[in-house]
Amino acid sequence: MMVKNPRSHVFVSMADTCLRTGRAKMALEVLNKGLRLHPVLGAAHVQKGRALMALGRVTEAKQSLGYAMRGNGQNVLARKLLARLYLETGEPARGMELLDEIRRLWPDHEPAKKLYDELRGAIEKEMNDGSHGGELERPDDGRRDALDKLERWLGNANKMMVKG
Repeated sequence: MMVKNPRSHVFVSMADTCLRTGRAKMALEVLNKGLRLHPVLGAAHVQKGRALMALGRVTEAKQSLGYAMRGNGQNVLARKLLARLYLETGEPARGMELLDEIRRLWPDHEPAKKLYDELRGAIEKEMNDGSHGGELERPDDGRRDALDKLERWLGNANKMMVKG
């Protein structure tokens, strides 16, 4: 699809599939290529943030997620991922600030409530003993299905390149 229509946004879905199959580096390559044509596509910046998180490149992940939020201040996924990063890097108060908007707009948003409670717990723990930590969350849901989907896409892309 990308070969036929390079202006397509399908690269975001391809990157998501790469991430779900544990191929963060490949996802980042796909996203960087797609972002050359679509530099302000918020969904691509969110996926790039996820890929960078999976690669342990926290500072760059924060930048990419921050960019996605600036483009759409109500981007719930970007806010939650960035809040998670702030929790993991010992900045839970900054993470809580990001979730305040979600809680204001969607007070019953259960994942945001859960993350907010984690952030609050981290702040309390930090106040008690100055500690923080934990590993970054790595996407691993549905790996087999996502891998099959990615392989089909790559196979189709190769067929199109041979025909073209």
